[in-house]
Amino acid sequence: MAEALPPGLKALALGDDFEVAGVSSQFGGDDFNGPFCIHKAFDASMATEWSSQGDGNKAFVSLRFKQPQRLSHYSVHSVDSE
Repeated sequence: MAEALPPGLKALALGDDFEVAGVSSQFGGDDFNGPFCIHKAFDASMATEWSSQGDGNKAFVSLRFKQPQRLSHYSVHSVDSE
């Protein structure tokens, strides 16, 4: 279950509010429908995940917003596999 946002805030949605402009890599190749593709980072599910192809601390994702946005906060969940 997703955490509720404070009143007046809205979660941004991939496709509606922004698009992925770049990604260092995706585990399993460049298939944007794969089990660890970058879109999994923005599907609002804690049961899915994006994983780089072993990029470690050099992994990145770049986003392009369709309109200017004021971001109050963001959340990143990372699992250290080492």
